[in-house]
Amino acid sequence: MFEDFKAFLLQKNIWHEFLIKDDMKSAEIAAKSADINLDDIVKSLVFKAGNDFWLIIILGTNRVSTKKLRNLLKEENIRLASAD
Repeated sequence: MFEDFKAFLLQKNIWHEFLIKDDMKSAEIAAKSADINLDDIVKSLVFKAGNDFWLIIILGTNRVSTKKLRNLLKEENIRLASAD
């Protein structure tokens, strides 16, 4: 999936830089670790909606509204996916 996303960004001529770090518990920790501003990074969050999984990519300073996500996906049962 990572390679598909990278190819999409290149195809669309979208500037990007991937900084792969160990598991970070928060965007704030990741920004400090990479020595960059919080608004210069994105968070990738995986949600489980029913039986499907969705990768949500948002700015480091933003939060996901599960209410809006429920409305968008037309699914009541939405939660952050676990590592399992």
